Amino acid sequence: MMTSEFEHLRADDAVLAARRDLAERVRAALMYAGVPAFPSTGALVSAGAEIEIDAASDEAGGVYVYWAPSGELSKAVRDNWMAGRTNAPVVELFESISLAMRDALIEIVRRSGFRVLAVDDYAMGPPAIFVLGSNDEGDGTRA
Repeated sequence: MMTSEFEHLRADDAVLAARRDLAERVRAALMYAGVPAFPSTGALVSAGAEIEIDAASDEAGGVYVYWAPSGELSKAVRDNWMAGRTNAPVVELFESISLAMRDALIEIVRRSGFRVLAVDDYAMGPPAIFVLGSNDEGDGTRA
């Protein structure tokens, strides 16, 4: 079996299994609230809450939730960014929607029994939620 030079940065299998379980419980809570939610695939599936599992063994590893806008809005934002129009109205609309939806998702996920943090690191991507775990201690999602 070939391993990459970064394999030592990957959380162990038990931690990853706990993160997958946590991500599924978060997805179920969002769906219960009526919010479309789906696992991150790297490609836009549809508008809704995109749930990503970061496999890193460091403090950045864990479960993240992002708001994915419609394909049309995503394309318009991407086209404007590529053209250097980073302050275009559609980009500002996207930023406003992302923040508003992130804040709404935080409330839904928190009220559904999870511990969360807001993530506003624009170098890493749009506003997100970092799910620390459920209110039940010892859920094993941290490396």
